Amino acid sequence: MDFQSDYSRFSNLLEINKTWRLLRADSAPMILAFLKNLFANAREVDYDQARACLKEFLSSLKAKDESLQLQSAKDYLNDWMNPTKGWIKELNNKIYLTDAAQKAIEFADKLDAKIVSTSATHLQILQDQVHELFVQLTTDKRLRLQEVDRQIKELEKERAAISKGDLAKLSTTRQKEKIRTIYDLANRIPNDFRRLEEETFEIAQNIRVKMINDEASKGKLIKDVLKEEAIQRKTDYGAAYEDFFKLLCQAKLRDEFNSQIDFILDKPIAKHLDKKQQKFLHSFIDILVNECDRVRKVRAQIDANLRAYLESSEFKENRLLTKTISKLEKEAVKLKDTGLNLYTKLLETTLEKGNVKVFSVEALKNAIKVAPKEAKLGEFVEHENSKVIRSEILKQIDTVKLSDVKNTIKKILGNASSLSVGSIIERTQLKYGLDEVVAFVRVARELNKDPILEQEEIIVKNISQHKGSLKIRLPKIILSSQMLRDSEDK
Repeated sequence: MDFQSDYSRFSNLLEINKTWRLLRADSAPMILAFLKNLFANAREVDYDQARACLKEFLSSLKAKDESLQLQSAKDYLNDWMNPTKGWIKELNNKIYLTDAAQKAIEFADKLDAKIVSTSATHLQILQDQVHELFVQLTTDKRLRLQEVDRQIKELEKERAAISKGDLAKLSTTRQKEKIRTIYDLANRIPNDFRRLEEETFEIAQNIRVKMINDEASKGKLIKDVLKEEAIQRKTDYGAAYEDFFKLLCQAKLRDEFNSQIDFILDKPIAKHLDKKQQKFLHSFIDILVNECDRVRKVRAQIDANLRAYLESSEFKENRLLTKTISKLEKEAVKLKDTGLNLYTKLLETTLEKGNVKVFSVEALKNAIKVAPKEAKLGEFVEHENSKVIRSEILKQIDTVKLSDVKNTIKKILGNASSLSVGSIIERTQLKYGLDEVVAFVRVARELNKDPILEQEEIIVKNISQHKGSLKIRLPKIILSSQMLRDSEDK
């Protein structure tokens, strides 16, 4: 018995496992209840919708128990998206459930579940799979031929019975076990896609770190990105996705499988599943198609983000910073290897101002300080204060008020789902020319701080400083009425 080893492993899991961290959280009932219902019928939910639902849920909890100390819906969502917790993730203003949170919900649901049938069907499936694998792995030709002959005899026997009209029927217990086994197997498959998405994000993060630390050219880095993508497709979850995708692309097999599920659910055997489970099996193929399409979109978005990051100034700055830190670390190691103690050894340092001897880093800092020069003041001319603002001063005052720009954006957006800043400017009668355009972009950037990957061109008319029309290229910043409400809440 290895008690100590298991104790250490479980102690480590208690600290790092996200599922365990969620289950032991003080607010676990509230989190599990909200996430379970929010993602009951959808794999992804708009951030604004999730925030509104959570706000309503928190209000109902507060009305029932005023002693509860609750945060805002926005704070809760940001906290759950924190990488250290990782119970939900956000991509393109949509959030989705992580594998860790899904496991926690399933675990909590099974705590009070009652066993209503035996596991005979599971044992039979296990026996069949073990026997099949045993035959496929053996190199004994005689054993393989015996297995083939046995299957042929069973098929011939079954064919003769069917010809006589003797159709064997499953007992009620076996029907219940088999259809619930089918549901259990089907219900696990979407979780594989969820784990695949998280694996994709993890690999993308590793690629970014590799980009920063690698000194290769951009072409070599892009090649490495493609190589990492190919490796990811060969992992367990990646291979499962590829197999599903190939299967779903075969229309004949897909339609046949779907029709067989519908046939089973139209029979009395379907009564052993509740309405939610039946609905899930009815739409199982559609769910798989949507999951495959979602994974494809996530991969495409991550690839685009990696390429955009490779071309961005952030990548160049991170690489430069990493190189600088690496040089400093090497110099620090060299200094340590010399055995030099900066706090006790006399350092002779040559500066432009002369030779200075110091005994510590603090002394060096004080030694290189330059005394301020004595200020020389000339003659003063006294002027009488004016009570009237000169016209030259008035011309220098900014004529564009950001508050007016924000009100204009709010008025044009109205209840629209979203508009780009260029579309808003085109709907505005400008008075101050390019200064006003810049003001719109400044306000838009304050409302939406997400990375900008696209640009847009607009044509502005009736600008006082320009005759006719003017074509302007702007960063494509998407604004929504929800963003305005969020900024007003702060």
